[in-house]
Amino acid sequence: MEIPPGTMIEVRLMNKHTLRGRLGEVTNEGFSLQTAQGNKVETQKIAFTEVKSLKNVGETTGKKVGKGVIYGLAIFGVLILIMTIVLLAKAGSD
Repeated sequence: MEIPPGTMIEVRLMNKHTLRGRLGEVTNEGFSLQTAQGNKVETQKIAFTEVKSLKNVGETTGKKVGKGVIYGLAIFGVLILIMTIVLLAKAGSD
């Protein structure tokens, strides 16, 4: 499984802690995890030997639905604009 850098991930460690953040640089020994702490972004290095499991959490379903609604409304707005321009052009030529 290949996860590109910048992807939101959840890491479960052997010591039963769970971390969430963005995947940073990956090396043969481990990877870096970027987490937001208030206004700062902290980067911590995690060795593969410390990791129990790792999963891609990506975007939530709510964010995907929200983007779909926004894109749908944008397309609808463009169609209304085109129809208005066509109707005004026809009215002007009559």
